Amino acid sequence: MEGKKLLNQGFKPLDNKPLNEKGLNFMGDFKGYFLLGPVNRTWFFSNKVSGAFPVTVELSQGITVCAHSNGTISFES
Repeated sequence: MEGKKLLNQGFKPLDNKPLNEKGLNFMGDFKGYFLLGPVNRTWFFSNKVSGAFPVTVELSQGITVCAHSNGTISFES
């Protein structure tokens, strides 16, 4: 699971619970977080499904987090 990659980089779930592969995971802190969840999951109160979309986030610690369209995450420093 990609959430384990974030754990290894020091990101923790906001609620300090174990990662849930079938649910939503808020990873980070209240200043900023990543929302992870399974692809094709139906959103609450909606008929829309989730997807994986590419995004790059540059953090002040000098780390770049890359989310890829295939659902994987990588890191650059």
